[in-house]
Amino acid sequence: MMEFSWMLLKLKGKGNFTQEAELMRNDYESVLRKLYASCELCNVPIALFGVVTLRNMCWARNSVRRYEFIEYENGVTLGKATECPRIHNNRDYYTLTYGARSIDLDDVHTDDNAFVVTGVRFRVVGAHLNLEARLSEFSFETGQLVDPKENSYWKSNDNTDVSGDKRAKIELKDPDLPTRTIAKSVPDSRHNQYLEFSASSFSKDASQSTVPFIDIQDVVSKPSVAIGWSWYLSQRQTWLWWFYSAQINDL
Repeated sequence: MMEFSWMLLKLKGKGNFTQEAELMRNDYESVLRKLYASCELCNVPIALFGVVTLRNMCWARNSVRRYEFIEYENGVTLGKATECPRIHNNRDYYTLTYGARSIDLDDVHTDDNAFVVTGVRFRVVGAHLNLEARLSEFSFETGQLVDPKENSYWKSNDNTDVSGDKRAKIELKDPDLPTRTIAKSVPDSRHNQYLEFSASSFSKDASQSTVPFIDIQDVVSKPSVAIGWSWYLSQRQTWLWWFYSAQINDL
């Protein structure tokens, strides 16, 4: 707030305040560094005023802690720097940007009842996240997969928003937070569509959240049965509330 006030005064020709702003940044950085060093439960890397660029963030493995260490380009290291297992963007995780925030909505199913879904994964197609399903041959007589290393393949819908069979975009119209309603969710997407993650409504939520929310409930069949197809879809509760969810169906 002080820096913002100095900026306004500078614009009105009431002074420069460059030195004051620099001193305040240095003091703030020192305070945050001390707070982080004393906090055993902190799990969010700190970028100070957007002027310190993150160089390396090492995720903890087999631990209750989130990070092993965080390293910035100015040489500051939070935690003890050790050899870090590399986690790769677009392979182990995906970073949304303004130009790459689309996710595809598809039915991915088997065309042969002798095959069942044995896995799903995301891949990156252009600026879209796209779902693939692993299909494997299955024997209903034995209840076993038939040589899955040889008789399995990945299936997906490779259409894009600029291909011959163009994907249709779902528009999120002034979306509110989906957790604010008690109405029942209902599927509201079709094969060969896509949507973009975006900010929530300015009037309803001051655009503070990214929507749609991702529904992370387990998607399982009871009793356990062979899965014939799998699809990802957007669910909505009226026009205002959206979830991104999964659905499965048995053979």
